[in-house]
Amino acid sequence: MVGRYFLRRLALAHRKSSNPKVQYANALAETILVVIGLPIAGLTCFVMVINLRRGPDPIHKLLGAAPLFGQLVFGIGAMLVGNLLINKRMKKYVAESSTCYLPFSSDKDAQIVFWQRIGALIIFGILPTFLAIAMLALE
Repeated sequence: MVGRYFLRRLALAHRKSSNPKVQYANALAETILVVIGLPIAGLTCFVMVINLRRGPDPIHKLLGAAPLFGQLVFGIGAMLVGNLLINKRMKKYVAESSTCYLPFSSDKDAQIVFWQRIGALIIFGILPTFLAIAMLALE
């Protein structure tokens, strides 16, 4: 699933840029964001909202910093971890063939990428926040 998302995203990047390094970097960054960054951000938001009534912010306790700075630290950490976990696997696709993305370059694949982004945003961005708010309302 991650590989297909990356290849579809690489095909979209190929439409927008002629530089292969830029194409790869754009596709990899978005793949990391969707696969690793959004779930971490969703979990962090869930924890922050749940702990609004219970006491000090756990991110503030953990990092000794403001929550916005904590989110930034977690975001950068997610991108670094994602780069370590995903970069090597995705380079294999590109190293095997410079046209590995062609089976995923149709307009239908572009729509699939769009809906996967929206789905990830809803599942990992909006849903945890609403779930945490609902749990607070039930207390």
